[in-house]
Amino acid sequence: MNIFIIGKIGSGKSTVAEMFSSFQDTLLIDADRIAREVLRMPEVQKDLLETFGELIMENDEIVPESLAEKAFADRESVEKLNAIMHPEILERIRATIDETRKNIIDIPLPGIGRDVIRPDVTIRVDCPDGIIKERCDQPEKLERQRFIDLPEKADYVIDNGEGMESTQEQVDRIWEQYEHRCLPGKF
Repeated sequence: MNIFIIGKIGSGKSTVAEMFSSFQDTLLIDADRIAREVLRMPEVQKDLLETFGELIMENDEIVPESLAEKAFADRESVEKLNAIMHPEILERIRATIDETRKNIIDIPLPGIGRDVIRPDVTIRVDCPDGIIKERCDQPEKLERQRFIDLPEKADYVIDNGEGMESTQEQVDRIWEQYEHRCLPGKF
C-alpha cells in the first residue's frame, strides 16, 4: 500500500507524514532525504554540472541553494533538473517500498513517479499561505512553487493551519476511516 503525502513547501507534509508513520505496520519514505543522497552520486553531479554549470559546486559538493537558484529559474530548467534527478529518486523509493507494510511516502513533487509508483491513497496537506510564509525560513523556496502543479483532487485533504492538535485529530480520523473500509492487513 502506497500512501502519498503531498502539499506545498511549508504546508507541513513532513509533520503529517511522521504522524501517519506512528501507526502500526507503516514505513516512512522521505523523498527529500533520498534526493539529498542522490545529489551526492558522482554521475548525477556530473550531469548537473554539465547542465547548470560549475557555480553550483563548492568544495567538490553540490550546493543545494546554488542548484535551486539555477534549476528553478524557469520551467525548462526545472524539467532538466527533473530529468536528471527523478529516475534515481524513483528507483530508490521503489527499492525502499515494503509490500508488507503501509508505505507513507512524503513526496514534495506530486507528479513525480505516478507512472512508476502508483499511490493507493493521496493525502494533500493544505495550509494558508500566511502561515506557510511564517514557517518558511527561506522565502526563495516559496518562489520555486510557481512551477509545481499540485493536483486539486486527493483522496483526503488535511487542513494544517489550525495547530498540531487539530492536524493530529484529522490524521487519526483519516486512519480510522480508511482502516475500517479495508480488509485485514490492507490499509
